[in-house]
Amino acid sequence: MGDGLVLCLLVVSMQVLVPVVVGSRRPPAIYVFGDSTLDVGNNNYLPGKDVARANRSPYGVDFPGVPTGRFSNGYNTADYVARSIGFVSSPPPYLSLAKSSSLLVLTALTAGVSYASGDAGILDSTNPGKTISLSRQVHYFNATKSKMASTLGSRAVNAMLSRSIFLVGVGSNDLFVFAAAQQNRSAAERQSDDVAAFYASVVSSYSATIQELYKLGARRFAVINVAVLCLFL
Repeated sequence: MGDGLVLCLLVVSMQVLVPVVVGSRRPPAIYVFGDSTLDVGNNNYLPGKDVARANRSPYGVDFPGVPTGRFSNGYNTADYVARSIGFVSSPPPYLSLAKSSSLLVLTALTAGVSYASGDAGILDSTNPGKTISLSRQVHYFNATKSKMASTLGSRAVNAMLSRSIFLVGVGSNDLFVFAAAQQNRSAAERQSDDVAAFYASVVSSYSATIQELYKLGARRFAVINVAVLCLFL
């Protein structure tokens, strides 16, 4: 896949996202990658006192009335996207399925899996030890695909993945972490090249991730643009 296609994917915004399903036919599955805007519970399974978890009130206060692992009072972005293309809600979090290969494979084949994790960034250096980085999320998907192929066969799985939706939404945490680091430096310490180098690193890493998903069989992407942030550097 060429760089031009990667760049086109990266500028898709949810505000202008066109329907990805033609007619009423639902895609076979939806696979979700990203941060807290898409996380449906993975962080609740992560160890460590510094991990952000949505396992207490008021999360889930409006729906279903109890915390579900979503950083929301009810449905989150992943749920709304999934519902718009024929699913009841976002697929379940990977870490809730990982202990049972049979359940993981069944869910991955019939609905999909969410690998999204609160505080995740495009860069591995963003909030390390507190989240599932984007590269680790793709690693988990690769492991899931291998188990799917062992059950159904590689050819059938690749055909199924080519018709499924790959939802990706990440990048805000990278900006927050970078901005915080810059604010802790004096004006004399800041270099104009720092921002350019940071952006280049983020774009390069994001492009590599999209290309890796493509190599693993993804063909239909829904990429959420980074939200508008007020960062004063």
